Amino acid sequence: MRVILDTCVLYPTVLRKILLELASSGLFEPFWSEKIFEELLNGSKKVGTLGQTQVRSEIAILKSKWPESLVNPDGFDLSVLWLPDKNDRHVLASAISCKADFIITLNIKDFPNGILGEFGLKNFTPDAFVRALRKCNSVCITDVIRGVFKAVGQNYKTEITLSRLLNKTYLPSMARLIT
Repeated sequence: MRVILDTCVLYPTVLRKILLELASSGLFEPFWSEKIFEELLNGSKKVGTLGQTQVRSEIAILKSKWPESLVNPDGFDLSVLWLPDKNDRHVLASAISCKADFIITLNIKDFPNGILGEFGLKNFTPDAFVRALRKCNSVCITDVIRGVFKAVGQNYKTEITLSRLLNKTYLPSMARLIT
């Protein structure tokens, strides 16, 4: 299954790590574009130079690990696409260009399934997507989430529970299912 990851699901570090570990496990193929990376880099400006350096590094890793995942919708005429937020048309164009099945985003209202359906696409929040994957891959999903928690949990200045981390990472139903 082919999936476009919107910028908003790549920026929270833990969410990105969970999604990409699931992709590494073979549960889906991730896709993105230079424009998505540009938005990611612009969003990191609010956390300063160190944050931007980290995001540049993360982008380089994504490009290296998944060289076939970079979509180039440059030849796509964005004016023929309509979305509630015209600034999101590049995400739809990327999804169409790579023949994606889904757009994973926190901004569901900006990607109405009625419009996406015209292109054979559907939107999912990360929580709904991971929950759907879990139906057929329960052990893998649980192992990935627990592995990411173990790796990142030690980076928090205060102790954090798996449930709290998942809630904070926009995965509330997974918090209820796993903990």
